[in-house]
Amino acid sequence: MKRNIKYFLFLSVLIFAIFSNTKIFAEEFWDIPAKQIVKSATGAKIVSDTAGKNVYVAYACISMNIKKSSDYGKTFSSSSQLGSGVGLPNISTNDTGEYVYVIWVEDKKLFSSASSDNGGSFIDPIELYTCDIESFITETNI
Repeated sequence: MKRNIKYFLFLSVLIFAIFSNTKIFAEEFWDIPAKQIVKSATGAKIVSDTAGKNVYVAYACISMNIKKSSDYGKTFSSSSQLGSGVGLPNISTNDTGEYVYVIWVEDKKLFSSASSDNGGSFIDPIELYTCDIESFITETNI
């Protein structure tokens, strides 16, 4: 039993060391050098179609932005601003990359935007939810 615990701890530390150091992770798992496409961003998320041809990156840098590539990630478009929020972006697409969906947080509100033309244009952001923390605390009796 002690041996199993030591083995588990060793593997946990090893996995943490590999994945917490982005340089080790990149050198181990990427075949080609990664390109920097923005200078500063938080919460960047990346998604591609099934073939990998259409690649989309959602990120926050003062505002919610998206970049797209239609050549397997070799080059990326200029940033398209979707909203002023900067929190917790997430992005999804279908198998062909034709439809792209983005959600993010902006001032305690959850917003969404979508594209039906391979990320060429996006609809105006739609507010999906507003979090009223004071009501939440009262309702749950915390």
